[in-house]
Amino acid sequence: MIVPIFILLLGVAGMAAGFSAAAQSYRARQFPTTKGRVVAREIGPNTTARGGGTGRLVEPRVRYTYSVGGREHVGTRIGLAPRAYDPASAQRALAAIPDEVEVHYNPEAPDEAYLSPSSIGLAVVMFLIGAAAFVGGSLSLLLSRAP
Repeated sequence: MIVPIFILLLGVAGMAAGFSAAAQSYRARQFPTTKGRVVAREIGPNTTARGGGTGRLVEPRVRYTYSVGGREHVGTRIGLAPRAYDPASAQRALAAIPDEVEVHYNPEAPDEAYLSPSSIGLAVVMFLIGAAAFVGGSLSLLLSRAP
């Protein structure tokens, strides 16, 4: 009886995380844009959970400048969340970022900025996995109560 409840709760958490990530992605895609310039590029160690800290995965990193309301800002975020790559893919991802970039910035807090405000793909996957766990836990719970 406890396992179906755990799976059901895990599903609720997954759906909530997916919904939250989708809302954040949607919000960031609505940000106004301004022109920016990449001033530094590098490959850094993996800070994501992907790869389990094995040291085999790395992250592309950039530093860019942009101006909002006459004030200069410096950004470092490519997307809403860092992404881990193998070294060759990270180099290709860095090479694909042009020197002149379009910066999406939060008009209420212009220091919050992204080069790619992200797709909602990961959020949808998180939501669907959560929904599947919720349905599975619910069915398991219902079937375990049947006479």
